Amino acid sequence: MEEAIVREFFDAWSLYDQVLDFNYMFHDELYQSIKSLLARHYSDRPVKILDLGCGSARHLAVVLQGKAIESYRGYDLSEVAIAKARENLAPIQKVIELCQGDLLAGLQETSESFDLIFSSFALHHLSLPEKSQFFTLAAEKLNSQGILLLIDVMREETEDRDQFFQHYSAWIESDWTAIDPLGKESIYEHIQNHDFPETASTIKTLSSQAGFSSATEISRCRWHQAWSFEKNSDPILCPHCLRTASNGLKCKGICVADNDY
Repeated sequence: MEEAIVREFFDAWSLYDQVLDFNYMFHDELYQSIKSLLARHYSDRPVKILDLGCGSARHLAVVLQGKAIESYRGYDLSEVAIAKARENLAPIQKVIELCQGDLLAGLQETSESFDLIFSSFALHHLSLPEKSQFFTLAAEKLNSQGILLLIDVMREETEDRDQFFQHYSAWIESDWTAIDPLGKESIYEHIQNHDFPETASTIKTLSSQAGFSSATEISRCRWHQAWSFEKNSDPILCPHCLRTASNGLKCKGICVADNDY
């Protein structure tokens, strides 16, 4: 990953703020699914969080409000993003630590373990070997009952990278109407030269090789997906309520894992 170039793109944060303002990458829907999962998985338990590629933490800060947070540590390459994250996370009033560095540095530099490792729209900047290293390190840094939550862009199973770029760029051209032509050109250049999205099947394989026993799709909006990864050997029976055979969770309604539920 060419860190300086990626950092320069995200330091021009006003463009990315436009993408967020108009919800072009479905942040609202994806983070709502994350909010629901955190409520079910942790309830009122204090959570120790490592956020890799935290950006401005604009959406996660909203999700975390009112939650029991033991500590939060975020990493990002962009100084501009870190400054915005500090503002957005201020209402949490817990131990907040923000560091300038990439995803792998955030995992390599700590000897601590975490209840939640989170990464949103950042993993696709890494090469395939770096993604493999990411999952391996994340598995090492998670508590036994901890989870890795990932939001990212993923290719369709039938798409190669060139096809993905063509399809994604065509969608931006037709649907991202609030972004001016110069802004779109900047986005196209960034995607073509610095984005390396994988398919969901590749992500699942990498997680399994790293020691995660379950990989569960939480939400999907076009190419944008949210996934949960756990080391716990107790498999998830229902992707909606995250019920396992032993965790005591109950569906509100009909559970797909049990017709007699």
